[in-house]
Amino acid sequence: MPISRPVTIKEVAELSGVSQMTVSRVLNQSEAVRESTRIRVENAIRKLNYKPNVMARSLASGRSKLVGLLYQDPCPASLNQMMATALRKCREGGHNLSLEDMASHKMDGRAIADHLANSGLDGLIISPMRSLKSDLLTAISDNVPRMVMLGARQADEGFARVSFDERAGAKKLTGTLIALGHKRIGFISGEGDCASAKARREGFVEALEDANLPVDESLIVSGEYTVETGMSAGMHLLDLKTPPSAIFCANDDMAAGVILAAHRKGMSLPEDLSVVGFEDTAIAKLAWPQLTTIRQPIARMTEIAVDYLSKGQFPSDLPNTRMLDDTHLQITDMELIERKSVASL
Repeated sequence: MPISRPVTIKEVAELSGVSQMTVSRVLNQSEAVRESTRIRVENAIRKLNYKPNVMARSLASGRSKLVGLLYQDPCPASLNQMMATALRKCREGGHNLSLEDMASHKMDGRAIADHLANSGLDGLIISPMRSLKSDLLTAISDNVPRMVMLGARQADEGFARVSFDERAGAKKLTGTLIALGHKRIGFISGEGDCASAKARREGFVEALEDANLPVDESLIVSGEYTVETGMSAGMHLLDLKTPPSAIFCANDDMAAGVILAAHRKGMSLPEDLSVVGFEDTAIAKLAWPQLTTIRQPIARMTEIAVDYLSKGQFPSDLPNTRMLDDTHLQITDMELIERKSVASL
């Protein structure tokens, strides 16, 4: 059988009656092409089933068309969302995606920076992480043409960032418990130096203060965003002389741990205890009862990040977002997912 050869840009140009340069401009979405010409070229591309040679275009433009996604011990469900979204958006823009695990470099900042420098990346997305030292971020940014981070800002580092209003989300979730009549509410936070943990705790405290409820430090304990630490913290809270009637966990994994702790103590949920999580990962549906939680818009954050790497700036007209400064776009809307883990007191 004859081997079919790829269609060339020259054939597209001949069929559409334009130069190869004009075809190239259409492929690169240049505005310097008349609309009628663009339509003619796009029709020829579809008719011939032309597939651009990504490698050749990269060599011609001097860009690798390679976007990296750097992550560190993430929640598998969140990582899957980031990967799937980044892959789709990169393909739409003619880019390839490279996954970079910090653990594979044994968390050595210099090794990570050197590796990224040799990877030929056009841009890099850094997933939400518990903490990132400023010297590591500087080393990475010195070796990558463009970089954008996801999640709450650790400090005033000045790098491009996409986040969502975690403080407001935590406040909304706490307010839901208060509206159901709960006044003695436990809180299991993430690690203390994590920006997202701080934001979620602040939202919890603010909701209590707005409702004129006391902030009882004996009801606030720390976890490490794992089921195991959620179970341990949950047992501690439920063993108190006067245990809480509801527990807010700073992520869904810890909330699942609290549910396990409650079951071990023979409690019936949500009749004896209301539990809420945060992020709406897969475990929120697997837990029994299923978790009421705040959905983290990780897919939308990733989409915006890929667009930023392509264009070098954040759009000014995205709905339900705000610019906290020139480099920080925050998603302001949040979705409360109501399931069966809460009940009125």
